This record gives sequence, C-alpha cells and structure tokens, in this order.
Amino acid sequence: MSHGLPSVAAVRRVFDTRAADFHQYAFVHDEVRRRLLDRLEGVNVAPQRMLDVGCADGRAAAALTQRFPAAELMMLDASWEMARKARSGGGQVINAALPQLPLVDGCLGLVFANLCLPYCDNVRGALMAVARVLEPGGLFAFATLGPDSFQELQLARAALGQEVRPVFADMHHLGDALVGSGMTDPVLDVDTLEVSYRDWPTLWRELIGSGSAPGQSPTGGLFAGPGPSLALEAAYPRVDDERPYHVTLELVFGHAWRSGPTTAMAGPHEVTVPVPTIKSR
Repeated sequence: MSHGLPSVAAVRRVFDTRAADFHQYAFVHDEVRRRLLDRLEGVNVAPQRMLDVGCADGRAAAALTQRFPAAELMMLDASWEMARKARSGGGQVINAALPQLPLVDGCLGLVFANLCLPYCDNVRGALMAVARVLEPGGLFAFATLGPDSFQELQLARAALGQEVRPVFADMHHLGDALVGSGMTDPVLDVDTLEVSYRDWPTLWRELIGSGSAPGQSPTGGLFAGPGPSLALEAAYPRVDDERPYHVTLELVFGHAWRSGPTTAMAGPHEVTVPVPTIKSR
C-alpha cells in the first residue's frame, strides 16, 4: 500500500524546518484531533499506557491526558525538532518513525495516530508495527486522509495536463490492512473538512507551513512540476465569493482492537457503521 510519498528522511527534513512555526498552521490537525477524540467517547477503553504517534510539537498531549487521565503518555515523532519541542513540554518523547517502533511487544493499551498515516510510504508495515506494540485488547485509533483529499489541486493539475495519481488509501483498503495486520473489529467512517481562503498567497503559505507544499508529504505528487505555485494558481478552480479558494480534505476515521492470541489473523471481517450508531464495545 505504497502511494509514492516522500521517504522518512524527506519527511523528517520538512518537519525539522516547520517545527518553529508549526503551531501557526496546525488548525487542521487540531480540528481533526478533536473529531477523532469525539469518536472515542462511546468506546470502552482505559489504557495504562498510550502512545501518540506523529505527535508533532506535542500539542495533543493535554487533550489525551484529559481524556485518559490514568494513562501514562508517550509520544513519537520522526522529526528531531518536533520531538525536541514536544519534549520541552515535559512529555516522554521518542524520536523515531513508523514502521520502526522501538518498543517491546504488547506494551500499550492505546495507540493514537492523528494525521500520521498520510506521511507513511509503507502503511501496511506501519499497521503491523502498531499491532505488535498493542496489548491484546488494546485499541488503535486514527485519522487519516482519503483519496478525495485536495480534489481542487487534482483538478488544477489535470487542467495543466499533468498526471494525477492516487495518493491516499481509501477506507475499504485500510479496513483490510487493519485486519491483515492482526487487528480486529475495525470501525471506519468518512467525514469532510473544507477550508476556504481569501487569496492564493495565504493558501500557499498554509500548505507550506503545515508541511503539505511541493516536495512535501502528504500531498506528494499532486504538487509536482516546474513553477508549481504560479501554474496551480492559474488553473485552480475558484468559488465566486469573498473566499474563492477552497481546499477539501476527505477524512477517514477509524479504530480497531488488537486481536487476542486465539483470534489474530482469523480473516477479514470489516465493519463499517454510521458514527451516530457507534456504542460502547
């Protein structure tokens, strides 16, 4: 399940340079995290230890400890600078990247991954690593991007005659990958987030600040080509109002349980239900 995304080294370089001012452009991450935590309200999980994968500057720590006050929190990020900022807040931070998780097997009750999977060029390997460190009955909760994300950019590239390739896995492939990695009872749903901008420079600055501009993950090849900013601005579809530039993100939310020793790898049995019907496990 590789989407042609930049290597771990490339992602690390991007976020090392973004760490200083990431907080100015993290409103999407914050909103998606809020929605992911809302989806855990009806889930019966009480971890002793939890891991925030792709913790960035550690901004999720307060929300996670408030939601699970009895749990010991660890954080992990591939970027050295992001990990350093997160550590300055007093957290226990590991500087590493999926799928290499330097933790012993079965040590976590919860792995929380907010917009981390879009930066993985080996999603299946990442899910297997998560399953390895979860204790039997432990929970993996995640939010990621679906294939309809950045659809305006895809239209702009198509208008320029450039090839547009799928970048993100869809919900059903993720469900299969979760089960194949040793997790069970996956529940997934799709939501949409639309962000509008008054002008192109602001949009472009936000993409750069959040680590999503040319040569950066997660949008990968969507930005390829010479002079991407000027060319894309000319071809970008506009809405005829005071905020003409829109960026649409397809958000895939999900959670799955680590299989016990008698149920691991028992075969696919993905379950997808509407969010309002999700009850306690």
